[in-house]
Formats: sequence, C-alpha cells, structure tokens
Amino acid sequence: MLTSLAILTLVLDGNYGMYVWPCSPVLAQYIWYHRASLKGKTILEIGAGTSLPGIVAAKCEATVILSDSSEYPQCLADCAASCEANNLSNIPVVGIKWGQFTPELLNLQPVDIILGSDCFFDTKDFEDIIVTVAFIMKKRPSTEFWCTYQERRKRKRGKADEKNDNYGFKLNLGQMCNTV
Repeated sequence: MLTSLAILTLVLDGNYGMYVWPCSPVLAQYIWYHRASLKGKTILEIGAGTSLPGIVAAKCEATVILSDSSEYPQCLADCAASCEANNLSNIPVVGIKWGQFTPELLNLQPVDIILGSDCFFDTKDFEDIIVTVAFIMKKRPSTEFWCTYQERRKRKRGKADEKNDNYGFKLNLGQMCNTV
C-alpha cells in the first residue's frame, strides 16, 4: 500500500528528462487506479526522467525497471535519486537509446507493462519510440504499453498514428473514471 511518496524537485534545463511533465501525474494516477492488477507484474518505464509513474508502480508492489536515455547520465542519476528518496533501492535503472539495439535493450527481460509518459513530444522521436516498444513487446506478446501524452494542438490523425499502424499496434483509449 502506498504510504508515502517523495517527489524530487529538479531544475528545468534544456534536457527534457529533468522535469515532471504534465502527463506524468496523470499516468501515475492511472497506475494507482489499477493498482490491484499490478502486484507481481514486471513493469518498464521508458523515458522515466523523474520516474513518478515507475515509483508509483513499485509502491503498488510491481517489479519495476526504470530507463532513460543512455546519452544523458544525469537522467539516469535522477531516476536512481527518485528511487533512493522513496526507499526503493532495488529498482534497476537502465540506459536505453530509443531506436538503437544496444546490449541493454537486447538483454532486457520480458515485461508485462511498458509505461511511457509524455514520450510523444518531439515528432522526430516517434518512430524510434515505436520501434523500441515493438521490440520489447515481441519478447512477450501480451505486453501492454500504457502511455499518456498531452495534446498540444488540435488533434488529427497524425504521425504517431501512422507509426502505430506500421507496427500493428491497436490503440485503446482508456479512462480512469468518469470524473477525470
């Protein structure tokens, strides 16, 4: 049961991962809403940054792996600091570069759920994210990708949808409850 949660305040800089993006608390709330189904599940958070969704999943008794870009050691350090602040020293932090098949990605264990909060921010990253998620999901076809993103402009069927179609993903729009 979630008894406490420490959120580290980080200085916003040019690196996206050093900031709690608006959809991170939304995904964390969605995880909390579905907490009964998470116990014993293996969960990977991609683009974790401050790691709020992954930390909440760990507090819900899931086995969590946090990941962020191997190109930004400070992001990986922030993931580890979030774990430490929440007394979760057993959570591995892995450097993964979207779209690159590095040993870290190739050796990643199969997971039940992949978390991604505000990863679909920069259109240049869309295909790399989808390729990475598709590769991870091939290890366990029942894997789910729980993703939140903020619509920053009027939504039309766009690049992310096209990439999903190319890789055979089915999109399910979930709701937490009627009040959200």
